[in-house]
Amino acid sequence: MKEQILNEIAEKVMVKLAKHEVDLALVDELKKVNDDILNNLKNADNSWRAYQDYLTRADAPFKKMIQMRESLLNATGKIEQLLKNAETQAKNLGLNVNDIPLYSVIKSNLNKKNEIIKTIDSFEDPSTFQ
Repeated sequence: MKEQILNEIAEKVMVKLAKHEVDLALVDELKKVNDDILNNLKNADNSWRAYQDYLTRADAPFKKMIQMRESLLNATGKIEQLLKNAETQAKNLGLNVNDIPLYSVIKSNLNKKNEIIKTIDSFEDPSTFQ
């Protein structure tokens, strides 16, 4: 009988020990998963901060690009009117407008200007992403 009682006690102790091992395994797994979550949180936080810093650094060149766009428009506004006058005068005189010195070079430059303006206009202000 004594032996039976000792066996029952030993069995209860073993069950409790086994339960604690399960509890400890669960705690270990929770800690591992939490460490992984913390690592991902840190990386995600760092990544958006790095992107925000990148966009902040992009503000200055973007503003410069917009200023250059305006300067380009201002610089070419007068020449476009002069070219129209030259085209009209050449037509009235019965001349080929391409015989006017620099006409084709200026027209080519204006085409490049239009391409550059179109490209600049395709960019979005990086400050809108912050």
